[in-house]
Amino acid sequence: RPKTAFKLIHVFKNLEDEIGWVLSHNYQTTFGPVQKSHTVVAVCEILSPTGTFTGTYSDGLGLTSIVDVTGNYAGEDPQDPNRKYDVDAAMDDSGKLSTMGTVTGITSEKDGPQLSGNIGSVKTVDNTPYLDLKGSIKGTMDGKPLAASGKAAGNAALQTSVVTSRTTGVADGNRLVQSTTYQASGIAGGTAVLDGVKSSAKPAAIEVDVPTQHISNLKQGWGLRLVLAERIDAKGKNYMEASGWLRLTNGEYSVFPAKKVKYAGAKGYSVSFGNGRKLNTASQPVYIKDPKTGSNKLDKNGNPIPLIDKKTKVKLSNLVFKGSEGSWTADSGNMSYQFLGQKGKGPLDSFLQ
Repeated sequence: RPKTAFKLIHVFKNLEDEIGWVLSHNYQTTFGPVQKSHTVVAVCEILSPTGTFTGTYSDGLGLTSIVDVTGNYAGEDPQDPNRKYDVDAAMDDSGKLSTMGTVTGITSEKDGPQLSGNIGSVKTVDNTPYLDLKGSIKGTMDGKPLAASGKAAGNAALQTSVVTSRTTGVADGNRLVQSTTYQASGIAGGTAVLDGVKSSAKPAAIEVDVPTQHISNLKQGWGLRLVLAERIDAKGKNYMEASGWLRLTNGEYSVFPAKKVKYAGAKGYSVSFGNGRKLNTASQPVYIKDPKTGSNKLDKNGNPIPLIDKKTKVKLSNLVFKGSEGSWTADSGNMSYQFLGQKGKGPLDSFLQ
């Protein structure tokens, strides 16, 4: 019988191939009576695992969580219920953050009620997302001149399972006449603030509260689909091909072009993916836009030009499978990845199942 990941292709007895008999009799055959020397040779070949293998990030696998704060944030200031906010946050392929929205009573000299600008970035430091925020504003707050700037930086490992409660309210003397209790998760970090009257605060540990309804915006989940298939080239020779889809935390996809790979026993597969074609959340191609008209840019043949994700990269190394034809499971291997400004690496023994 062949070992796992191998296939028995010949059983020779003195140059006569008995493979048909052996396979039809449950890998058994009888030679004899033996009256002289014979040569019996079994020939096996390594199987190249094929199939579609998928994986999704979850805590505890040794992989870096990807922090994506893209989304709409609307609500009220817990310290001042009369101050409402409605802000859209966006994070680009390099991890840079930008916002646009309104806050009751606050205007800027530049755009009036509309507040917008770049506010920092998210990067990975020692396999942990790191948030670096900074910004400034000049304008008015409740009709009074406003000039403020601030910054915060720190570990951005958003553990949404750690939830705190806080009660805020409106007091009438010693009596609380209105209260609101909400739950929040946050980002640990430090801050130094300089406001319009030049008072300052020393850097200190803070928590940036995120109301419960916005926790879903703090995306960590992402997934990979790996397809390994046997192909035939123009000369009729068989070869192995690998292709991949990376599902990003913002719901978009990077679809990587297929490439030839070889399966090498103990070393398994090794393949690097990059320059994936972008698909949107509806799995439709994303095209390059003309910044002036907003319409799709066209190539010389009049076709829209696909948007290529040049910043997203995935590398699989020493990917070894166990099983047999038609039934393979990832047994070991490693993955390194880079997308949305984040970088990380980790084992695949529990990821690709």
